[in-house]
Amino acid sequence: MVPLVLSMLGWWTASAAYIFKIKLPYAAPFNGAMMGLGVGVVIILLYLGNMVNNFYETDEKLLTLVFLFLSFVVLFIFKGFIIGNILLGAAGGIYIGRRSSFRKLDETGLNAETIRSSRFFALICAAAFIFVGISDPSFIGRLASGKLLFAATGLLSVTAIGVFQYWLSKYTAYTAFNLTPKTSTSGVDGKVD
Repeated sequence: MVPLVLSMLGWWTASAAYIFKIKLPYAAPFNGAMMGLGVGVVIILLYLGNMVNNFYETDEKLLTLVFLFLSFVVLFIFKGFIIGNILLGAAGGIYIGRRSSFRKLDETGLNAETIRSSRFFALICAAAFIFVGISDPSFIGRLASGKLLFAATGLLSVTAIGVFQYWLSKYTAYTAFNLTPKTSTSGVDGKVD
């Protein structure tokens, strides 16, 4: 994941510099991506053991920034098609579920963690959907014409995307946590250990 993120960061940084007319060769975005990929591979090789051991103990602020960055990148990779952000939220749910399992949270702790993270994933996915809608050139014209149906449809769509993302990421978190009850070995009263 580190090489991918650094590759995208190098690509977008070089692309932004090229777009803002900074004197760079035409191949600057590709070179930036390859440099980011190379730095990411070196980081993985040097710190792989430590990163694997601490994968589920990563700081939440860092995870938030990585998710926001990847959400932005995925939005442009899928060319505004929101399915990429939905899949990214599902992957985030899997991470949250596995992290909760690794931390040995009980069902109450898992529920609190999944509600909090699923709300965040839904908010980011809805914001990405709003960004795609607003970036449409005909959006301002439709909104200025006062069409109430257009505004209501947009609000309903954003709500539906947010609710769908919430439930999908919550479902993937619970699935990853694997809440399958384990029966006791003694078999007394059918209680769970």
